Amino acid sequence: MKKFRLLPLGMAVIMAISGCGASAGQENAKPSIDNGSESDGSGTGASYVVSTTKEALEGEGIDAYRALLTEKLDTTGGGFTAALLHLDEDDVYELAVVDDPSIENCGAELFTYADGEVKSLATEGFPFYGQYGNFSYYDKKSFFFYDREQAGTDSVWLYEYIFKADEDEVYLDLELALCTEFETSETTYFINGDEATKEDVEKLGDEYNVNDGDGYITFNPGIATTINTGVDIEAALSADYSVIYYRNQAQEVPCLKPAIYLYPEEDGTEVSVELSIDGYFTDTDPAFNEDNGWTVTADSDGTIHLDDESFDYLFWEAMLQSTYTFHDGFCIAGADTESFLRTTLPQLGLNEKETEEFVAYWLPKMEGNKYNIIRFQTDEYTDHSELKISPEPDTVIRVFMTYYGCDNYINISKQEIETPHRAGFTVVEWGGSEVG
Repeated sequence: MKKFRLLPLGMAVIMAISGCGASAGQENAKPSIDNGSESDGSGTGASYVVSTTKEALEGEGIDAYRALLTEKLDTTGGGFTAALLHLDEDDVYELAVVDDPSIENCGAELFTYADGEVKSLATEGFPFYGQYGNFSYYDKKSFFFYDREQAGTDSVWLYEYIFKADEDEVYLDLELALCTEFETSETTYFINGDEATKEDVEKLGDEYNVNDGDGYITFNPGIATTINTGVDIEAALSADYSVIYYRNQAQEVPCLKPAIYLYPEEDGTEVSVELSIDGYFTDTDPAFNEDNGWTVTADSDGTIHLDDESFDYLFWEAMLQSTYTFHDGFCIAGADTESFLRTTLPQLGLNEKETEEFVAYWLPKMEGNKYNIIRFQTDEYTDHSELKISPEPDTVIRVFMTYYGCDNYINISKQEIETPHRAGFTVVEWGGSEVG
């Protein structure tokens, strides 16, 4: 959503008409979420940590929503979805309810709690939001969007309705539209029904922070809680919808060549290594045992023994569900990447052999780029790839590099590096991922 939300849609229509094979896509930024807390609105990506508890939040409004959902469950028998969300700037949650999420164009009823009762946020002409389209909002920004498409024989219309949310009232603040003719691919723009220019539409987008980034949240009834029992009601009232949304938005990205080195203090030490990941494994060497791991014998020089074979390290690859941050890092010219890695990897705790093997694998993928934007992920990686080792190591070093190629220099805040101290039974892992 680099420009007004209707504009990328219009370009997608034009591309489809002209037979262009590319698709218009947009990637939402993912604010950090911690145990159900609200987004900080920064728009920076982060890993998510979602509470597994299903106890409902507390308060008069939550109690009132529970009563409403219980009555609806008793009346309908269930099958509807519900979620808490923050539309306006106060601390009162709004409630979204979708009668039948299996129907693609079924919109959401919105409710709020005010003056001691649950009130509908339906407004004239809009009993539901998102019907035949999409309902999106910014967390606690006091406005939200409803966009829909209407195709005819000669043209396609794209509509965007912008609503203001003010405590217990919602009203339509702005209607924007564009019409694209199939034959000519010409697009005409409208503001509140009157013809306007593309520039006028973009200026209005600025008033709603629409041009500032991708931090909006799209309500998807398919990932909200389906209500069939009283337990489901408690689950629906247990977390902000943004937590569910950003968890669902986390993408599966290739986790390439994590290599696990084992350095016990004594030769012939039996070591059990288990991996639990958010995602699925694509390769391991040697093959996993039934516990998604390995039971091996390791020597103090790092040599690993299993079934009459010897290995320098334990190897695995996977599609990992995570969201990596680049709020700091390094912008390194492709020609300087080797020297950067050889300087930085020892600072991260790798020894000479580990550094050489890291460089041998990753440098050919990176040195041809004009620039590489590099960040070494920490919790964003380890929270989604849990490593369990027995006996427990004295030192664990996990280096996970993410990067992407770039044609221009980017001024990025420098990532601070902490150098670990290797002592006792030491386990080292390195790997990485090229992100989009």
